[in-house]
Amino acid sequence: MYRFLKKIEWGIIRVINILLLFYSLPDYVRVRKNINRNVFFKNKETGKKCYILLGGLSVKTVDLKVLENEDVITVNHFFRTKENALVSPKYHLITDSNFYKQQSNLNDLLRLSLKSTTLFLNGRYFKNNNNLKNVNLIYPLYRVADNNIELRIDKITSNFSTVTLNAIQLAIYLGYKEVNLVGFDLPPGHMPHFYKESKVEIKGTTTQKEKVSEYDYCSLFWQYTNCHHEAYKLKKVSDINNVKIYNMSATSFVRAFPYRSFSND
Repeated sequence: MYRFLKKIEWGIIRVINILLLFYSLPDYVRVRKNINRNVFFKNKETGKKCYILLGGLSVKTVDLKVLENEDVITVNHFFRTKENALVSPKYHLITDSNFYKQQSNLNDLLRLSLKSTTLFLNGRYFKNNNNLKNVNLIYPLYRVADNNIELRIDKITSNFSTVTLNAIQLAIYLGYKEVNLVGFDLPPGHMPHFYKESKVEIKGTTTQKEKVSEYDYCSLFWQYTNCHHEAYKLKKVSDINNVKIYNMSATSFVRAFPYRSFSND
């Protein structure tokens, strides 16, 4: 029954994607030239290995010094942490619409980011039309429905339920052949981060606790199951592209990607 209902849901999402495309075209035209320039990054890191460093609590068990000389992709508010200088990320990605609602977040990002880090921001919400150095835009729009995943970021592309999967999408587009996920724990309910003492994390926790109505609360778990479905579908796409993806969190709830420890790295 669940499989049947999910297929119906995916059918509805495909229709919604068509409607979203027509609705978003005027806005896409605004940033199209910037998006198209991403072709420069196609296979830029061909055959290499990278680590996607996320916010899960399992990161606390990792000595991040092991990533000092590795290609690292970080996401969201990681640029605020002291670990940012240690790992010196090569790429940083932010897709969450909530991040762009406060100009102070963008100001902090541009102020705190390392000059060596290439930024990828969500062109649907980033409204600065100036050509900022190291800032590139992607346009994630299409919700995943079964296997309809778009990897290209030089045009309108897939929009996942978690930035982690967008980061994997970015890594595959860049040409990495091995992608290691660090801190991809994805526990049900509220998702705590290893930098939970920060003001950003406290505010996020408060916001989720305020979701007390039936539909607000249950929608969190709908998004959660979507994350898992999308992870399985992205695993299939990565296999087709001969990209190996490993989850380096022993306590992760994500089963789509095989576990790999740092001792076996």
